[in-house]
Amino acid sequence: MKKFLGKAILRIALTGYMGLLFLLLFANINMLRNNRQDTRNGIMESLESAVERIAVNLNTVNNILYSVYMDNDDFGLLAGGGTEAEEYSAAYELNNTLWMQQTANSCLDGYYIIYGRDASALYKINPEVIPEEDRETLKQVIRNDEGTGQITYRFNLCLESGNCYTVILYREGQVMIAGVCCLSDDLREAVSGKKGDAVIWLPEDESGNNREVERRLKLREVTGSGGDSFIRFADGKTIYGREGSSNIWMIFCEEGAIWSYFTISQIITFAITLISAAAAVVLYRYLRRGIVKPIYQFVNVMEKIQAHSQDAIPDMNMKFYELDLMNVTLKNMVEEIRNQRIQYYEERLNRQEAELKFLLLQLKPHFFLNCLKTMNAMCVDAGMVEMQEFILKTAEHLRYFLQIDRKTIRLGSELDFVRNYVELQNMLTSRKTECEILMEEELEEWIVPVLCIQTFVENSIKHVDPDYCVSGLSIRISINSLMTEWGEVLDIMVSDSGQGYPQELLTALNERYSYEGNSVGINNIKRRCDLLYGERAEYSFYNLDGAVSELLLPPETSESREEET
Repeated sequence: MKKFLGKAILRIALTGYMGLLFLLLFANINMLRNNRQDTRNGIMESLESAVERIAVNLNTVNNILYSVYMDNDDFGLLAGGGTEAEEYSAAYELNNTLWMQQTANSCLDGYYIIYGRDASALYKINPEVIPEEDRETLKQVIRNDEGTGQITYRFNLCLESGNCYTVILYREGQVMIAGVCCLSDDLREAVSGKKGDAVIWLPEDESGNNREVERRLKLREVTGSGGDSFIRFADGKTIYGREGSSNIWMIFCEEGAIWSYFTISQIITFAITLISAAAAVVLYRYLRRGIVKPIYQFVNVMEKIQAHSQDAIPDMNMKFYELDLMNVTLKNMVEEIRNQRIQYYEERLNRQEAELKFLLLQLKPHFFLNCLKTMNAMCVDAGMVEMQEFILKTAEHLRYFLQIDRKTIRLGSELDFVRNYVELQNMLTSRKTECEILMEEELEEWIVPVLCIQTFVENSIKHVDPDYCVSGLSIRISINSLMTEWGEVLDIMVSDSGQGYPQELLTALNERYSYEGNSVGINNIKRRCDLLYGERAEYSFYNLDGAVSELLLPPETSESREEET
């Protein structure tokens, strides 16, 4: 059973379209995966940057405090004790030294100096980094430091404000200096621009805020498995972790739905893909009911008509104008076929009568020729030689025109007609016309269009200016065989000694496939050459001491040979 072309085309088109949508959807998913991976890598790189930055900052702060501990005379004076005035002066100078270090190093967010028997305190805090509520808390924690008695000591803590700090202390005698580095500020700066919350978790810190972060994110379970980094999904969030020096964990909680990982263009593309997939299914069902099924009905009806099992088109409800037009047209065609059958038998009855009438019409020109023959016989009896010659040439002229319905003729026959026409014109007018024909004898069998030479000769005789050719008109017909890259062609050139073509007429005559103008005969020759030979025939019209008309004709066509036969 043959397959229905419309249904196959529709299925192939839908399959190709759905395949394209599938590839587009796959590309969107792949872009989402790549974007997601890029986001994860970016966050982990940001946490890694924060870890490295904090390590560098803590090392810088430690070096600043160590240099003061080792080399600063004021620190040594406060450590050894002295008068109250000496201690105050040394503390003042030590404060200036640390203040200059803080100014030069942004990583030193604050410092504390605790000295003397009564534990007096001097400190300088960067208010943009450490809020006011954390200053006294840090001072009390440093005063109550459990590392008392150690020369140097470092600890981390998280305060109720949510900020985490690392404190580095150096102690000797009655003096202690402490440098404060805000870990939260470095972390926030590293992950700026990322969607989510950045927190620091200190496993050894027992403060309430730190415990809340640990409990909420279940960090103890994640970090207990080992490793210095992790990525996990919990409570609708993606949690990233990276461990730094001194058991400090940098935590980032990424928030947002899956759409947040798409760019606007990707969201639009993804939505268009889904809508297009749904629209393709709906369109398939719509086209199947509205177009494919009616066409299938058309095919069935036409098959029945072809098998002569049905001669009428049933009414079909068409939704589209084009299909309804097809239905109406097919109905009209079937009705027309039925009428044509009836007309066929009527025409067969009338054909014989029409053929008889045609034969009668053909007898009329022969009647005129017979009359001319009778006139010629009467002139012979009367001794009228010139009248006899005129009648004979008129008969030859008329006989040639009786075969004018043919398209082509022998070149020799065309030239005989031209000679007869020129002699007949010399008898009719007092103005003499000389016609010179230059041609090789073997070219006489060349097949050419009827009147292709006589038309130009008649044009020269008809339009010559008597004042321009007082002594008579000279016409020259030159016929040659030329070899070109397309093969052998016949070159026919007709020139006269008249005034030539008007310039505006030359422009119209030399325009290809243009048959407008008053030169009906020449335009008729151009049209017939174009129909018989197409681009292979060429024609040219110009003035050279008179009008020149030239035709280049290829060998005869099969059609012209059949006509000649």
